[in-house]
Amino acid sequence: YPFTQLVEKLKNENNVELQTLTRNTTNLINNDKIKYEHELKTQHYVYMSELAGMLNAHKEQIKNTFSYFATKETKSEKQIGNNIEDDIQPIINMIYNLFKDNKIGKYLPTYDIKAKMFSSIRWNKNQNFKENDFDDIGHVATALPYYDYFFTEKSFTHLVKKEKYDLKYSCSIAWKKEEVLEKLNLI
Repeated sequence: YPFTQLVEKLKNENNVELQTLTRNTTNLINNDKIKYEHELKTQHYVYMSELAGMLNAHKEQIKNTFSYFATKETKSEKQIGNNIEDDIQPIINMIYNLFKDNKIGKYLPTYDIKAKMFSSIRWNKNQNFKENDFDDIGHVATALPYYDYFFTEKSFTHLVKKEKYDLKYSCSIAWKKEEVLEKLNLI
């Protein structure tokens, strides 16, 4: 094979594997959504459950971040808080409780937005996750807190507006091409 054909062949093979993995993961999540929906008490409960899962999944990243800032702020020559025996759980609990007590404000928007989007879809009994939802939720979490405008598909526009996250993060969101063009002309 010429190099370009080899790269194209590997790319195509990996895309098939990635698509299969994504499809299987989506099916598993949708099956579990149905299986455990009797445990969902309120949408806020689901939101907090999603948030707890994300914080737990990112425990090492949170530990590294807090270690970096602790070391930098104290001007320590030795790394602070990043040893194996250092327990990050009190920090995770603190972050969780700041969200629970509604005191986090606009800080840590990625956790807030992703937890809200996932919980909204899980809470809606008539909606299943689609394979592209995970990327779309990532795009929403990336755009809302940092941009003035965000253009996405209809379902996510409605979801963000339903949760009033366009207002919370002061981001104008649209999906209709006429509305998108109108907003772009205002810039």
